[in-house]
Amino acid sequence: RGITLETSVKLIFKTVPVVEDTKYRLSFLARQEGLESIEDNPRLSSVILKRVLQHANYRLIFYARDDKAMKGGAAAFAMPFGSFHEYIHVFYPPQGACAVQLVLDVPSKYSTLYLSDMKFERQVDEGAINVNPKFELGLYNYSGWKGFNEADGHHRFYLFENRQAVLFTGFTALSETFPLKQPGTYKLYQKGSSYTRNRGTHLIFQDASGKEISRVTRKLSRSEKEKKSNDYGPREDTAYFVLPKGTFRAYFAVYNTTLFELSINRVGDEAEYQAI
Repeated sequence: RGITLETSVKLIFKTVPVVEDTKYRLSFLARQEGLESIEDNPRLSSVILKRVLQHANYRLIFYARDDKAMKGGAAAFAMPFGSFHEYIHVFYPPQGACAVQLVLDVPSKYSTLYLSDMKFERQVDEGAINVNPKFELGLYNYSGWKGFNEADGHHRFYLFENRQAVLFTGFTALSETFPLKQPGTYKLYQKGSSYTRNRGTHLIFQDASGKEISRVTRKLSRSEKEKKSNDYGPREDTAYFVLPKGTFRAYFAVYNTTLFELSINRVGDEAEYQAI
């Protein structure tokens, strides 16, 4: 059984309790008809991140303990597929969130949305603390990323050698924040290709108020030999660090890079860092 939404309608679900340090997964099947689809025009991939939409879209709104919607806590994505497509959104609630609400919106009087098989559950281990570290959720899935420097909404995912989805950051890509509280030694791993005037990958640590404490900066630098040979293939970088005291959450800011993977994991207590 499914749900059909027609002609300028919103479906607002009840709020569901969440825990801010838990990674969740929302998934459902949906297709829209009445408007141009991504199957007809692949350039419509650019509308997925836009906030002013004609296409059907879904939003997640987070609520604090006072039952007020959290400012800046909403996530919104268009649904431009004409055939049934599995939409998946993996996320951590923002700091201070106690509940989440799903809103489905069909803003156009010419559009109809069909959906089914909706699930909301805890996300299974992805092999990293951060969300979607290897971009295995596919070409049209921005789980874990909240913004890019350009306002034109260009699509950011591409297939590398027709196999793996990779993320082109443009000048800047910012991730969503993720919890990072447990003291100890952590491993930061990245694989990708960087470009001219690259400012690197920044892992930024925040205290309980959201203020930056410090950051780790790494670069996927090319050797002089690689520069002369115009080798822009992916390279790997690994760094270990002790979590700064007072850290509650962290996020990534990545510049001028095509990312194949970006992950962070705890590998032991602080003594482990001395042994590496």
